[in-house]
Amino acid sequence: MNLQLLISTMHQTDYSLLAKMNVNSDAVVINQCDVDDRKEIQYKGYRIIWINTKQRGLSASRNMAIRNATADICVLADDDEEFLDEYEQVIKDSFNENRRCSVIRFQVRGINKQFKKYPNKSIKIGYLLALKVSSVEIAFIRKDIVQNNILFDELLGSGTKYMMGEENVFLFNCLSNNLKIVFVPKAIANIYIGASSWFNGYNKEYFIGRGASFAAMSRRFSLPLIFQFSIRKYRLFRNETAFFESIIYMLKGRRQYLNK
Repeated sequence: MNLQLLISTMHQTDYSLLAKMNVNSDAVVINQCDVDDRKEIQYKGYRIIWINTKQRGLSASRNMAIRNATADICVLADDDEEFLDEYEQVIKDSFNENRRCSVIRFQVRGINKQFKKYPNKSIKIGYLLALKVSSVEIAFIRKDIVQNNILFDELLGSGTKYMMGEENVFLFNCLSNNLKIVFVPKAIANIYIGASSWFNGYNKEYFIGRGASFAAMSRRFSLPLIFQFSIRKYRLFRNETAFFESIIYMLKGRRQYLNK
């Protein structure tokens, strides 16, 4: 199997990002900027499809990368990652060892502070665990995604009105199409933990976006998801937003999304 990184970035003026990210495989780079063009270059013997686009939104960038990808395995990537030297072989080996899986979640380690705590064993991922997955941890079999018409919801994600949850909706769609997802306790990249491009606290806009993302995951189960989120995360937001306010805002986001 061959592999491509699907890199989302903005306002790049040269190809130095490839060295910064330690790219050692084929890749599709979507550079959201002020021009529209497409180039293919060779970098260290690898084929890089570099697409400059005026289009905006992280989900739109992911979808453009998927549509232009050709590899068997695709790996979602952001421009603040530094891939480990052996990432390509680790990912290929993991898919060979989990041949019935369409999506694998890998470990990504924080550079300046801890990113996440991970289990030390492989775990099957269902709907609840899918809520904890970040896009930079995801690799998938392109054929399985394309054949099931699974894309990122372009109403969600950084650069949109509802700035979160697009990767969780993506995984929910995979699961609803009976695709198997597993976590493998192997690291593929390091990531710099900087200021978020969208998170400005647990405010009204945050909860409206969270409610919209829950509606996108499942109309049927969006209400239980909203209530469990307020209960489970209350200690994190209690100094910024009241418990019942968080529910009211999430219900508003749910309603807005369903009436889109």
